[in-house]
Amino acid sequence: MKKKSSVKYILFGLFFIIVGACIIGKAAGVLPEINDVAMLKVLLALLLVPVFVEGFVHLIFSCIFFPMAIWVIIFDKQLGLEWMTPWPVLGAALFLSLGCSLLVPRNIKWMKRQWNGDTLMDRYENQEHWTEEDMPENSDLKMNTRFAGSSRYINSEDFRSCDINCSFGGTKVYFDKAVIQGRSANIRLKAEFSGVELYIPKEWTVKNMLRCKMGGLEEKGEKNAAKSGKFVVLTGDTSFSGVTIYYC
Repeated sequence: MKKKSSVKYILFGLFFIIVGACIIGKAAGVLPEINDVAMLKVLLALLLVPVFVEGFVHLIFSCIFFPMAIWVIIFDKQLGLEWMTPWPVLGAALFLSLGCSLLVPRNIKWMKRQWNGDTLMDRYENQEHWTEEDMPENSDLKMNTRFAGSSRYINSEDFRSCDINCSFGGTKVYFDKAVIQGRSANIRLKAEFSGVELYIPKEWTVKNMLRCKMGGLEEKGEKNAAKSGKFVVLTGDTSFSGVTIYYC
């Protein structure tokens, strides 16, 4: 199966190629002398381009406005905007991200192609490349958290999928009482400026396909996935957020 190239990988690849070419060109004297500080500013600005593009493609507003704010800070003298750096422009980016996150509906679906009937486990066992686009579109559970902390206990006897949306808050979701009747289930997560904790049965295998920007994912606890053969696919986008998976 042909592997699809992500936009961010293409942009990061081009970025590193340009950096390498600039280093060689400067050492060879082909490029004009550039102040090291100015070079670092240019490289930082270029490094934020993939973040901005990913944010624009997936409507992650914090990844749109904060790179723009940093660009203004970097080039404030050239733009004549020294009066609004650094805190005014960062504050504006924060509230613009917040406002747009509240106004834009969270039920905008990620781009998917038609489900072709093959199970995710079949693809997993065959070691084929499968992506978030292969996810079924139906979702059993939806939970939204904004400007608050919340806890949710999933006690479904036939857990299949859920959507978790969290903005400027914290949420804990307990799946330790959930039962997967089939072979797989899906968890779709979208988080901005948040902390998310997922409590997963240690017998489940977690296939992490989460896109984390300015944040990360951490796994804690011991796994015993070989016992049940069940697995859950974690997809979605997070920005300025931390996600922790606890195996229990």
